[in-house]
Amino acid sequence: MVVAPHRLVIAVATGVLAIGLALPTGAHANHLTPSIQVKLELVRKARECGRNTVGQPAKCGWRGGYVARLSWRASCGSEPSASAEIAIDTSVVKRDGRRGPTYVTSNPDALSGEERVDIRPGLRLRPAASLTCVATTSDGNTETSHQARAEHVGPDVFVRPFLDGYVATRGTICGVRVPSRKLGLIFQARQSATVTWGLRFSGDSLLRPGSIAAQLRQISLRASGAARLRGSPVRHLLRANDYAQFVRPRRGGRVKLWAVIGGVATNTVTGRALPRRGC
Repeated sequence: MVVAPHRLVIAVATGVLAIGLALPTGAHANHLTPSIQVKLELVRKARECGRNTVGQPAKCGWRGGYVARLSWRASCGSEPSASAEIAIDTSVVKRDGRRGPTYVTSNPDALSGEERVDIRPGLRLRPAASLTCVATTSDGNTETSHQARAEHVGPDVFVRPFLDGYVATRGTICGVRVPSRKLGLIFQARQSATVTWGLRFSGDSLLRPGSIAAQLRQISLRASGAARLRGSPVRHLLRANDYAQFVRPRRGGRVKLWAVIGGVATNTVTGRALPRRGC
């Protein structure tokens, strides 16, 4: 299996995706009637492997991703001497619905089977398979080669974008003592902080192409509860996978953070804002 390079830029749809039987593009009197089915289904969430530090190289690039099963079943009909060649191409689906770059390719030898596919957060994938059957017949004097082909495109599978935590990279807390392990996670009422969202998503699947500014306008960083925010990331604070905005809680209490990327919401992460005292 070959995985093509792609950009990691995270409610997830689950369940088996039903696939219809593909029709052959050619058939012959020698009973060469190819057919193929292909299916991509989400199996489980990717195993956690420790919490990433926002702003640092990802130690667990699959957080928020899913493990999927790619399965296929093919037949060349009732011709016993037929040889089969299967090609399966799973591609990224762009926001406008067109097929994008290849994510996984496979050329299995068996007529049926399954393989594991790791899907990163924010990706929409579409499996497609083709089957070419070749058989040789003879009338005793002359051998004739016959060929027929079938294709099938399966339904899309989507894993929503993922918020891999946050960190208050700049901020002031006064009048209270905060344990060092919680620095960067605590807010304070009426104190501004620069907060970085650790977003994991695929720009190919979620964003319309364009300049950096145009793409940032398609990302909305949100906060609710003790702090309210709805705005695009600040461009001069942009780093790979990390997007920042300024947060100023109005009062003490819970702060819920999430993002909406290309119209799709991430999971929510909850922080805490301390009341302002002695400052």
